[in-house]
Amino acid sequence: GNPSLAKEKALQLLERKMSSYEKFTKEYPGFGGFLPWFQVSNAGLRPTSDWQDRVPSLDNGQFAWSLFLSADILDKMGYPVLAKRYAEYWQMLAKNSVPMFHDARNGRVRGLAKIIDVHGEVKRKNYTNAPSQYYLTDPYEGELMVVFMSLFGKWNSPEDREWIWKDKKMSKA
Repeated sequence: GNPSLAKEKALQLLERKMSSYEKFTKEYPGFGGFLPWFQVSNAGLRPTSDWQDRVPSLDNGQFAWSLFLSADILDKMGYPVLAKRYAEYWQMLAKNSVPMFHDARNGRVRGLAKIIDVHGEVKRKNYTNAPSQYYLTDPYEGELMVVFMSLFGKWNSPEDREWIWKDKKMSKA
């Protein structure tokens, strides 16, 4: 109702969101900072009962790019402390994206990653395919995660990074 307070309210909201993301990541390190479908309460974010041990890459591609953009805008607007938190968070997602979502057996990007230990470390061995065997081969929504991983992920080799594009080039939408 008061446009003069919009900037202050937006900054408060961005601060609260980042605090929630950081808290979730400390409580559930196996999610690597990525978010499952979750419930929100005063206690914080909690995975819904059907997302206790898996995480989607599709929606998290959108999430990662929103953090990237937020960090940049906050920095340009003169909020370096909050900008740094957003930048560190998207950079953590970039570092964790490959071990979590890259299926090295076939070079594809998982649409869903099953997490073996949600309280464990982000190591390739902590992730497997969800029973659905769903991969991001579409040239639409899945593209955001594949581009994010391609540009910012920590790859074992340039060939591994290029391999994720092979199915997408052949995909018939």
